[in-house]
Amino acid sequence: VSKLLDDARGIVSPAVFDPAAATGRITIAAHDHLSIVVLAGLVSRLERQAPALSLHIAQPAGDNVRLIEQGAADLALGIFDALPGSLHRRGLYTDSLVCVVRAGHPATQGAFTLGRYVALRHVAVTISGVGESAVDVALSAQGLARHVALRVPHFLAAAMLVADSDMVLTLPSRFARLMAKRLALALLDLPLQVAPLSPAMIWHERFHGDPAHAWVRQQLVDIAASLDVETMRDAGV
Repeated sequence: VSKLLDDARGIVSPAVFDPAAATGRITIAAHDHLSIVVLAGLVSRLERQAPALSLHIAQPAGDNVRLIEQGAADLALGIFDALPGSLHRRGLYTDSLVCVVRAGHPATQGAFTLGRYVALRHVAVTISGVGESAVDVALSAQGLARHVALRVPHFLAAAMLVADSDMVLTLPSRFARLMAKRLALALLDLPLQVAPLSPAMIWHERFHGDPAHAWVRQQLVDIAASLDVETMRDAGV
């Protein structure tokens, strides 16, 4: 698998990277919801500032840590626990969970209580297949459990399936808002206390001082900051 900007390194000086003159490929491992929320902005920036660079989204593998360690990806986006000492992390933004149902769903009428939430049939997105989700842990702490009627590996597929059913899907709010603009979905507050989400990017020490790699990382930081501005604008702040 090609490393970040292999061809571009031929034109990089120790302190200078010229994106307009760079060629090569960027390989980023990310699940589909982060590709849609974050990487769409990177595509736009590459078109304007580094048109000869290509972006490759690698097939995710669990939390993607192993892909970074093995050099199969240059960057990975996700939510990470403890990391090996050879990896670096930079937080991107904070997010929360919300619920989506099809437009016109009975759940959109009246108060959406925890009891109503648990009584629905649920779609769940399974990323790693290991451990319980934060939602299930929070429900279990209250002596409750939900009926997961369908498990899928992709957030986009889950959203599309919910739009044509009476099931409910719990997912990150930024992605949910984007989907609600494109699909016949209604957003509902999650009637359950769950810790905020903190998506981050990680990379290997071998790329830490690379000017080309640092430029791409800064683009992602700037994109994440613009998401916060957009969220505040949507909220009328």
